Amino acid sequence: MRLIIGVGAPSYTTESALSAVFRAYELLGPDVEVTIVHSGFRRAERTAEFIEKLLNERGVRSVRLLFRGCEDLNGVINGDAVVIPSSASVRMAICMTRLATQKGVPIMHIMFPFGPWTNLFYPLVPRWLQWVQLFGNVKVNNKPPNEALKTLIENCDKFVDTFRGDALNINILNSNLKREVARISCLINTLVSTPHVYADGNVKPNSLRLELSKGELRLLIDDTLVESIRLRTNPTYSRDVSSDETVDVDRVRKLIEAIFNCASDRDYDDVDQLIDFFGFRVMDLEDGDYVIDTNMVYHGIHNLPVKVEIPYCVQVEVLHAATQKKRDCGPVLAKAVELAFEQLRLNAAYVPTAPYECDVVLPTTDRVALSGKKLLTMDRRAHELWQRYGLNSELITKDRLKVPEPKSPELYHAIIQLYAFTKILNQQINPA
Repeated sequence: MRLIIGVGAPSYTTESALSAVFRAYELLGPDVEVTIVHSGFRRAERTAEFIEKLLNERGVRSVRLLFRGCEDLNGVINGDAVVIPSSASVRMAICMTRLATQKGVPIMHIMFPFGPWTNLFYPLVPRWLQWVQLFGNVKVNNKPPNEALKTLIENCDKFVDTFRGDALNINILNSNLKREVARISCLINTLVSTPHVYADGNVKPNSLRLELSKGELRLLIDDTLVESIRLRTNPTYSRDVSSDETVDVDRVRKLIEAIFNCASDRDYDDVDQLIDFFGFRVMDLEDGDYVIDTNMVYHGIHNLPVKVEIPYCVQVEVLHAATQKKRDCGPVLAKAVELAFEQLRLNAAYVPTAPYECDVVLPTTDRVALSGKKLLTMDRRAHELWQRYGLNSELITKDRLKVPEPKSPELYHAIIQLYAFTKILNQQINPA
């Protein structure tokens, strides 16, 4: 069987192409040959080169084909081919689909989640979020997809490390928190045997649960243990949160307090911010470019697929918080914000400001640097001050924080991210 995979999508070229390759291989491999049809844009060429090398190193025969027009595809879309246009450019996808339909060649399409999963790719995203739709007669192999996946990637730690550094400019994996989320998602995929192939949109996702019992934090997929962490404390009571249920904020609060053995003080609700940070409440925010206030980092802006610019004063406040000695949940929140800031700055531009508190500094910042940009804050007094000084400020009120739906990409991410952060924090406190 031959897999004909298009590479050249106008956005998320690399991520969509990698997802298409790995999802198709685990369903149709291992006896396949891969033809990577790519456009002439440099990012598409680099992605095709990387995939070709990656597959050949793992014993999967693959070749590249430069796409200039529909006629380039006549010789490859025929016979035992399966066409996968999911990551193709629009023109390429039209040509691939038209030729496949004319010649009776089956088509496979891979779905992509966005939201907090933006910039990640399969197998670093749970399989059921990248489900497959088939058109035509495609014979999916009898081997469970997780077995084929393990054969191809060897193990999740090594696979994730393949993309660290400057590999294909996927710098999101240089973030410690996002890399741990990716590793855990990969591990889940090696355990789940459900192929998640559907003829329609009636997807049946797996069930994810995080439970704390007798000092052990356990992540389970369909009641199968994915991984566990032995915490410093040993609470006798049990707490849990599940992807199948509507988010109960009070229940999540008790779980977070139990995991980190802390509670908010009366003046500053750290746990409330951690609920937002992990994504159990999500900001209702339109796509766009925003200049962020420090409180946006505390409330989970890193979970949203928006472009942000970071004033220098935000970095000062984040670093200041990391050095302060606080009681209760303060140190936990400070570490969370430090990790989120590490992730944000990988793709963000900086706004030059004085190294002082943002409330005071932003009104005095060069207006050219803020021209045409919207400032985001949850601080009403700062918002009103900035507006008086003529800045374009938007106030995010608490009623714009919504709990994610059951079985939604956002809720799966929140559960995995809470576990991932706990593991990072636990390793820092108790290094091996």
